[in-house]
Amino acid sequence: MIKKADILVAPYKKGTQSGIISTALAYGIPVIATNVGSFSEYIKDGKNGFLIKPDPIELAERIKIFYKNRNLILEFSKESLKIGENFKWGKIAQKAIEIYNNE
Repeated sequence: MIKKADILVAPYKKGTQSGIISTALAYGIPVIATNVGSFSEYIKDGKNGFLIKPDPIELAERIKIFYKNRNLILEFSKESLKIGENFKWGKIAQKAIEIYNNE
């Protein structure tokens, strides 16, 4: 289902990290999320998504930006893929193997 989405909306009130956000980025899906926890480490506001306050009006405004501009979704998708490369299972497995081999 994630692969078929144009954007992912994650309006968390609290959170430290999210598997669904990293999965979306791995598929090149732009993300609109509240700026909580570690989300700002992988959602680059205005590059691969939007970080917002927990405010429904701001959320609606960001959704409208994507709704009105399909090209922006495509631009943000490219950036999402770059960052999302780190969240693909092959990369995660490779990092795990490196950690195990170094101990």
